[in-house]
Amino acid sequence: MKALFDSAVRTFVPIVVGGIITWFVSAGIALDSEFEGLLTNVIFGLATGAYYIGARLLETYVEPRFGWLLGLAKQPVYAKEVAS
Repeated sequence: MKALFDSAVRTFVPIVVGGIITWFVSAGIALDSEFEGLLTNVIFGLATGAYYIGARLLETYVEPRFGWLLGLAKQPVYAKEVAS
């Protein structure tokens, strides 16, 4: 159960950060409402993916403690299932 919680935290933290980055980037930009929604979704996806990849690269190749950028400083550990 702990691994599930850890993985959920490490998934949702980049989503929240991506949303905040999107809000900052799109604040004050006056566009057609349909295009603005599309642009917001694109920026959100790119910002979230870039943040996650950047944090994982730092965690993997620089220092494992950079995992805190994803909400927890350690990767989840999943128990192996025993075949019956």
